Amino acid sequence: MVEAAKMEAGGSIYIYLMVWWMGKALIKAAQDGRVGSVNQASMEAGQDLFIENSILHSDCVASRNTYIKVTQQLFLDIGFGKYHIRTSKGYRDVNVVLEQGEMMFCSSESYGK
Repeated sequence: MVEAAKMEAGGSIYIYLMVWWMGKALIKAAQDGRVGSVNQASMEAGQDLFIENSILHSDCVASRNTYIKVTQQLFLDIGFGKYHIRTSKGYRDVNVVLEQGEMMFCSSESYGK
């Protein structure tokens, strides 16, 4: 767990549990970032960002892709529908959908294709 700390690495950063604390936590990885949950923090990855559980009130930006492993608990937190998220290329709409019994995020460009 990382609480109210600033971390920067020239490679990848892996945090098993969570990053949090009232906007004071900042994690920057030149390569990949992987974390259990992000709450009231900022996380940046030079390549891909992997979130295992949830993002709450946080800024998460990846230069390539952001992956969110969605669980049934997350469905209870956010529900299905359209959401507006910020990416390194600006804002885009995403859809939360159910596919083969598991929820996933799909970009609006690929949804329904």
